[in-house]
Amino acid sequence: PANGYDYQGDILKVTLASTSSLGNGEQFAILTTEGLYMWGATNHLVNTTVKGNSNFGKVSTTSGTNSYGLPTNVNPTNVKMMFGSYRTLGIVTCNGEAWMLSNIGGKNGVGNNNDGGATWTQVQTANNTNLTNVVAMRGTFNAMMALTSNGEVFTWGTGTYLGNNTASSNNNRYATK
Repeated sequence: PANGYDYQGDILKVTLASTSSLGNGEQFAILTTEGLYMWGATNHLVNTTVKGNSNFGKVSTTSGTNSYGLPTNVNPTNVKMMFGSYRTLGIVTCNGEAWMLSNIGGKNGVGNNNDGGATWTQVQTANNTNLTNVVAMRGTFNAMMALTSNGEVFTWGTGTYLGNNTASSNNNRYATK
């Protein structure tokens, strides 16, 4: 805070996203006990509806978001991990939920091509069936992967690899084992 980053609470997690082809194309995020804060180039980690300027500050609360800037029923101390990739922010909760805030690559994992990116979505394996027991999640520009506590790997997005010796495929609907 003494350096102009006026956040409240204790820092719990940190992540960023960048675009190698752009100069100054980084957007950073910290999660504190009081909420989600971001700064840097806009529209690189999250949609401009969520954070519309490059100044350090708390994210906007949009539909389906609580006062912390997280999914409605998720508080900061329940976030096990936070992951950033280009135009994508993902979190895994301590109780194994996978949540996405993405506006590219079909990575919202909810069964449609809607990459609006201003609302947190819980990753699903089928309509109204949430992906559960997630312990880790990572991703790229066009795909996400999640590891579950029983050793299963799920993937979703427009450029996924299913581990069957085929080229990447468009699996932007639901997480597939």
